[in-house]
Amino acid sequence: VEVVDLTKRQRGLVNGGCEFVGLKVKPPEDPTSKHWCLVYSEDEAQKAWDDMMTSEACIYMTTDGVYAATRYKRALCKGLSGPLKTLKDVEACVSGLLPDKPLKNISLGNDPPSITSYNTFLVGPSNLGPTLPPTIGHIVSTSTGDIYDYFLKRKSAHTVSEAEKLIAIMLSDIAKGQTAIVSTGKKEAATAFKNSLLKKVFVHESMGKFINAVRAEGGVEVVVITGLLEELGQFGQYGGLVFELFYRADLSAFG
Repeated sequence: VEVVDLTKRQRGLVNGGCEFVGLKVKPPEDPTSKHWCLVYSEDEAQKAWDDMMTSEACIYMTTDGVYAATRYKRALCKGLSGPLKTLKDVEACVSGLLPDKPLKNISLGNDPPSITSYNTFLVGPSNLGPTLPPTIGHIVSTSTGDIYDYFLKRKSAHTVSEAEKLIAIMLSDIAKGQTAIVSTGKKEAATAFKNSLLKKVFVHESMGKFINAVRAEGGVEVVVITGLLEELGQFGQYGGLVFELFYRADLSAFG
């Protein structure tokens, strides 16, 4: 059995700073004890560990407060006296959400969350859904699993959009007859990686071997996109892999 000692901040999260989702088991000899452990099945244990250590948090607003959450944990960052009734109420609430003020760091390994164009949304029944800007979403379900799935869907749409911006650059360079600084294809990506030309890559989750190799080497920004390729627009049409080089280069010359 591997035992990992938690830092002081991590112990603070476990001891009340954060609510964890899972089966909590207390000592059988003292069921009233404040001490507990979380139990996950063999298949779920690694997912839960990765979630607690590295998963990106979403930020959502309910009738009682603002939460930072992943699939297996959440923390109340700010209490609310009631539901947000107007778009102005929502925008005012979001504008006041800053890292550590009051957004809490709920990860055992990452920095505190901050507002992005995809990670913030309302949760629960609301008439405001149609009036919200694209940067603020809405989901009716209050299930922790549904909430995080919704966040991942929004994140995927954002990352696909960013990947397609690179594809647009590539197509523009090709139309101008320029050596591209952006390219697609597994063989081309492998060549760029082998020759230390790879700067940033958007890659579909199915290419696990390539993802692990690039991450192990370090020095490359890797953005993994989830979902069915046929539902990922132009990114899917180009095989689920698009990458940017450090400088313009003809990859065919590298062999």
